[in-house]
Amino acid sequence: MADGLEQTILPPAALPKRESFRKRILEPAVLIGIAMSLVLHLLLLVVAALWIFGSGAPGARDVDSRGIDLAVMTSAELDALTAEAMDFTSPEVPELVTESTPDLELTTDLSTDLSGNIGELESLSESLGSGDIGESALSGTGSGAASFFGVEASGSRFAYIADISGSMSVQGKLEQLQVELIESIQGLNENAKFFICLYSDGPYPLGGQTKWTDASKQGLGWAVRLIRRIKAEGATNPYGAFETSFQLRPRPDAIFFMTDGEFNEGVANDVAKLNARFEIPIHCITFGSQRAQAVMEKIARDSGGTYHHVKGPDG
Repeated sequence: MADGLEQTILPPAALPKRESFRKRILEPAVLIGIAMSLVLHLLLLVVAALWIFGSGAPGARDVDSRGIDLAVMTSAELDALTAEAMDFTSPEVPELVTESTPDLELTTDLSTDLSGNIGELESLSESLGSGDIGESALSGTGSGAASFFGVEASGSRFAYIADISGSMSVQGKLEQLQVELIESIQGLNENAKFFICLYSDGPYPLGGQTKWTDASKQGLGWAVRLIRRIKAEGATNPYGAFETSFQLRPRPDAIFFMTDGEFNEGVANDVAKLNARFEIPIHCITFGSQRAQAVMEKIARDSGGTYHHVKGPDG
C-alpha cells in the first residue's frame, strides 16, 4: 500500500506549477468582473438619481406640493387683499369745474372762411396759366392792388422800374417821381411786397437790395428814406432793370415801367423774350415826353399790360 500511495501522489515540485497557472488565468477575469460590476452599479445610481429628481419621482411631487401649499389662501383673504390694492392704486381725482361756453355763430364764420378760400382758388387758377405754377400758387396773387402815376395793377407783389437818367433832373420830374413812388408803396396792403429798380446807364436796385421788401412800417420807412436821396444822371437803358426784376423769387404779379425819354427799340423784343414764360403784365408809362410811345406800347401789348402817358410837372 505504501508503495502504491507513493506512486499516485504527485511530486512536490509539480503543485506550485499548477497553482501559478490558475492565478494567471483567474486573476484577470476577476478584475474584469469587478470593474464591470462597478460600472453597472454606477449606471444604476445615475438612473435612480435622475428618476428621483425628475418629474415622475415621488420626492419631486412632495417638493412641488409643499411649494403649492405655501401659495394657498382662503377666498376671504383674497377679497381683503384685492380691496386693499384697489384702495391704494386708485387716487382721488378732483372734480373738474366746467364753464358753459357761449353758442358760436358757425354760419358767419364758415361763410367768411369759404369766401377766403374761393378767392385763393381764383388766384391759383390765374397762377396756373402764368407758367410759374410752384411760385405763384404759394403766393396768393390777385389779393391786392397798387397805383403808380394813376395806373392801376392787381396782385400782391409789385416791381417798379423807374427812369433816373439825366433828363429827369429838369422841370421837377425827379421830384414828381419821388412823390409818386412814395405814395404808391404807402398805399399798398400791409401783406403786399414791392421792389424798386431805378435805371439810367444800368440797373440800380433801391438800396442795392435785389429781393422783395415787405410793405410793413419798417419796410416802408426804409424805402422812403432812400427814395428821397435819389439823384438823376446818365443815359437811358432799361434792359438791365428788367433782367433784375425777372430774377425775383417769387415772380412779380405786375411791373410798372416808367420813362421820360427814348431808348433802343430792340429792348421791346428782349423784354418779350424774358417775359415769354411768365407773361407778367407790364404797365408802361411815358412821363413828360412821348418820344418812346411806340416802343412802350409794344412792351405793354406783348405782356398783356397797359400803356399810359402822364404829363410832366410843366404841363
